[in-house]
Amino acid sequence: MLVGHTNINAMNGLKLLTSTCVSLAAISLFIYNGEIVWIEGSMVLLGTMAGGYIAARISRQISQVYVINFVILAGTSITLYFFYGIYAV
Repeated sequence: MLVGHTNINAMNGLKLLTSTCVSLAAISLFIYNGEIVWIEGSMVLLGTMAGGYIAARISRQISQVYVINFVILAGTSITLYFFYGIYAV
């Protein structure tokens, strides 16, 4: 699979590490520019953390085949949704 990894959980961990680094850089810029809405941002942070924790626990308990198929289905669905939204007549 991707970069020699075959375990979906290991790949997800790497994805989360990369995503966290990018998010921290963006948040730092928003704080520096005074553009953070703290109450709403904190609620989003808590929801994201809870959702990520629950999703990680669930994904480790089910077969990797189901997780991979879900990722493919979700990615395809989101791509088609945005493609349709932009190019539909």
